[in-house]
Amino acid sequence: ITFAKTAPMPGNIGLISQSGAIGAYLFDWAKSENLGFSKFVSLGNRAGLTETDFLTFLSADPDTKVIGLYLESFADGQKFLSITSRLSRKKPIVVIFGGQTQAGKQAALSHTAALSPETAVIKTALTQAGCIQVDNLEAFTGLLEIFSLEPPLVDNDLVIVTNAGGPGILAADKADAVRLKVERPTDVRGDALAEQFNTAFRQVIKDKIKDAFLIILTPQTMTQLELTCQAVVKQFKHIKKPIVVSLLGGEITAKAKEILRKNRIATIDFPQKAVDYLSILFQYWHNRLKQTAYPVRQSSLIKVPGLRLQPGQQTWQQIKILAKAYHLPLVATKIVKENSLLQLIKEFGFPLVLKADPTEALHRTEKKALFLNLNSAKTVQKYFNQLKSRFTTILIQPQIRSGHELFIGVKRPPSFPPLLTIGSGGIYTEIYQDVGHTFLPVNKTSALKLLAQTKLGQILQGARGLPPTNLRPVIDLILNVSQLALNFPQIEEININPAIINQNKVDIVDIKISAYEETPRRL
Repeated sequence: ITFAKTAPMPGNIGLISQSGAIGAYLFDWAKSENLGFSKFVSLGNRAGLTETDFLTFLSADPDTKVIGLYLESFADGQKFLSITSRLSRKKPIVVIFGGQTQAGKQAALSHTAALSPETAVIKTALTQAGCIQVDNLEAFTGLLEIFSLEPPLVDNDLVIVTNAGGPGILAADKADAVRLKVERPTDVRGDALAEQFNTAFRQVIKDKIKDAFLIILTPQTMTQLELTCQAVVKQFKHIKKPIVVSLLGGEITAKAKEILRKNRIATIDFPQKAVDYLSILFQYWHNRLKQTAYPVRQSSLIKVPGLRLQPGQQTWQQIKILAKAYHLPLVATKIVKENSLLQLIKEFGFPLVLKADPTEALHRTEKKALFLNLNSAKTVQKYFNQLKSRFTTILIQPQIRSGHELFIGVKRPPSFPPLLTIGSGGIYTEIYQDVGHTFLPVNKTSALKLLAQTKLGQILQGARGLPPTNLRPVIDLILNVSQLALNFPQIEEININPAIINQNKVDIVDIKISAYEETPRRL
């Protein structure tokens, strides 16, 4: 049962959609492009079967070449990750996900009666599952067309043939930006007739090294649009390499486009879009066998029997026990009282840090519950008195010399495995947004890969002539935090910000751990 006015044509696109209206739109769009569908699933609120069941079916369907997926929520995030990360190695899965903003989430809630996950969760899930994520219907339909019509693109040498200098230059710029190799575009000039195009086509086809072709055609005074498109069909129809035609213009190009569509040659209106789509085609076929199935193989877990967590924020004493068990390198930190203040000043030396226990002040900077670089007993006493008047438990620690600041966080999104976030730390973490995400578990290889995605990771590997940092302590810390989160399902969140990285060591300056009232069941 469907509200669609247009009956779908048969073809090789498999479509799964939580929105019936988007399905109806795609039927009409596909018919106008001479494309069709192998299967269509209107998922709605899911009555028993889920997107993962239908993805499994379509991946084995011989009539389906590419899968399009419109979602507003995940039925089971962990199952989606586990299964789709394997299926995406077989066939491209193009995904558009609705409900990533607050307004979109409210609309999705009324539409499908399911809460949408956070944007970071969505993007990480789709990336880790090997899906091709887009954020608009134009790119969604464009990529469905490209993957439906084009053979695999396994190398990145692109030929551009154009009758217009400007569009050719824009296409070459875009190709360079998306790492497609392109030599100077073949410009047949604005007064070129169909026969001149034909000659250029024969010449570029002779170059066996080239992997894909982009023809840019603009409707100028001498341009023979229909005859030129017939030449494209004649020369390229039987070449088993991707060929895309960018026909710029409106009504005047309609008949020429129809010639290409009838012969199943991809037509993309703008050359930069065409280059984008060819780049994604290349990336998919180049990387698909490198796609890592979830979950990754992990190191053996540390087992710590007898440890129990209290609901809510953990005290510093509890955090110390966990840190010792999981080899988390905490800066020497002690609870300070009035009668032990002078003794601890002598023990630690200057400069010093004073702060409230995490159970009493979660965001210490905003609550003025953190004082740094205290260089005299008088100053320490002053700020100790200020903290004592507002908080019960006060912590003292030595100030660590400056280094690179690292953020490590773990959260548990509903229905998904724990989400690990690492990147640049400090008080500007939210502003810099220099972070990478992945779902646990991780191993050394995946942790290094995640760190390398961040600017901090690039700096640590050596930048501006500086020597590279020893990454082993950093990776060990990431792995140990991950094991802690996996061993304790009742942990809701871990927040390390910052850990200070110096040449051969890492020091955790601040860490917060919170636990659920009761261990959540996986949805």
